[in-house]
Amino acid sequence: APRRSATGGRVTRGAAPAKARARGVALRIALVAVLAACAPAGPAGAEVTDALAERGWQEVVFDDFTPNRWTDVPGGVRVVSERSVSVLFRPLAADLAHTPVLRWRWRVSAAPAPTDLTRTQGEDRAVAVYVGFPYEPARAGLWERLKRWAVVALMGEEAPGRLLTYVWGGDRPRGTLLYREGEEGMSAMKILRTPAAPVGAWLSERVDVAADFRAAFGWEPPAPTHIGIVSDSDDTGRAVEASVVDIAYEPR
Repeated sequence: APRRSATGGRVTRGAAPAKARARGVALRIALVAVLAACAPAGPAGAEVTDALAERGWQEVVFDDFTPNRWTDVPGGVRVVSERSVSVLFRPLAADLAHTPVLRWRWRVSAAPAPTDLTRTQGEDRAVAVYVGFPYEPARAGLWERLKRWAVVALMGEEAPGRLLTYVWGGDRPRGTLLYREGEEGMSAMKILRTPAAPVGAWLSERVDVAADFRAAFGWEPPAPTHIGIVSDSDDTGRAVEASVVDIAYEPR
């Protein structure tokens, strides 16, 4: 995943009616304050397609890294990742008191390489679904507060401040809760599928976001604001095609 400290990063939006870009600014920018450090400014990344943009999807691309190729499919999105990385996200709110469970279906074309997702270098994954939560100033640590302004410059005032990520990949057993180096308290990952999971078949997921947030961060979750998808193959170079569909919140 992108990890070099510096100044780059862009959000790309699809064209209806006109294409626009919001460029990141200085500091080590991480998507929603926690995803990944971005490299210095480089070639422009690809815009999301109009079909994805019409459904509210935006893409975060990292300068000096090749972005993934995203396409619209019935009920969701498809991504092809070939020595590339980028993130697709859109607003998706939920009332966790009534609908604390997030469900979706996904499949991958090839098993991801097992990598240590707690590291800031070499940590690829086939695909992951993340849930973004609002920024909570009273709970923010010093580093989170320092880089919040850069995240707002990249994504706007409504940018999430905390991240819970469900991963297909890694080198730990299913159900393991992980924290990336330096991101404890801001970001947590849970392994849902390991590299041994079946490829080429649709697998259904149903996760208790409220319970996982409490386990990861130690307090009651605020209402989530965003959903996102990431595929990451820039370190291992293992090509993967993945699809994620039917994302929705529901009661227990």
